[in-house]
Amino acid sequence: MTTNNQQETTQFTGDKEPFVFGTIQKSDDQLIMISLNKWKEYEYLDLRQWWKPKDKEDFMPTKAGFTVPIKDDLDCLEELIEALGKARDYLEEQIGVKK
Repeated sequence: MTTNNQQETTQFTGDKEPFVFGTIQKSDDQLIMISLNKWKEYEYLDLRQWWKPKDKEDFMPTKAGFTVPIKDDLDCLEELIEALGKARDYLEEQIGVKK
């Protein structure tokens, strides 16, 4: 798996296109996208698997993934980051997975 961190210089406007923080390429036709999206008046962080149909050039979102609501604080996001850190530590220490 490779990562592609996209550096965006534009500010998130909540238009049709999400603000993409980065992608993780799983295979030639699958990736995980981390983006900021807006639905109605709500903003949320979206971690979602995308796939590329054989007859198309663009990737399409799947149902596989989840959203983290972004409200007045980032508590939920901080808890997610902490849990991912614990998962990484466990995988390194207990299972021997390397960075």
